[in-house]
Amino acid sequence: MHMWNTISTVNQNKMSRAIATLELLSSETTARIVDFLQAYQPASALDILVHTALDNETLDVHLEQLQQVQLLHRDENLFGCHFRLNTDKLMAIRQHIQVLGKDCLPMDVSV
Repeated sequence: MHMWNTISTVNQNKMSRAIATLELLSSETTARIVDFLQAYQPASALDILVHTALDNETLDVHLEQLQQVQLLHRDENLFGCHFRLNTDKLMAIRQHIQVLGKDCLPMDVSV
């Protein structure tokens, strides 16, 4: 057993998921989708497609990725499929980013 390895596999997986989520959120395409859904949710894939001016394949990939990181809920009913943001998770991520940003800044930030 290697005592020097203090990061468990579970923690490595959590860090990998966190990094993937931050990379996804930093994408311009994802920002367009999130901005639209914040204003007009729930929305169908067609609504998102029209208002974000994305091509169908790009939209499908980003919607799938947002669902995988649990930032997007997909609701299906008799009228079709609609997407809505997981606002609780999005707010939690934003709070973590703010805390990390404060912790990473030097104490004297005079310009």
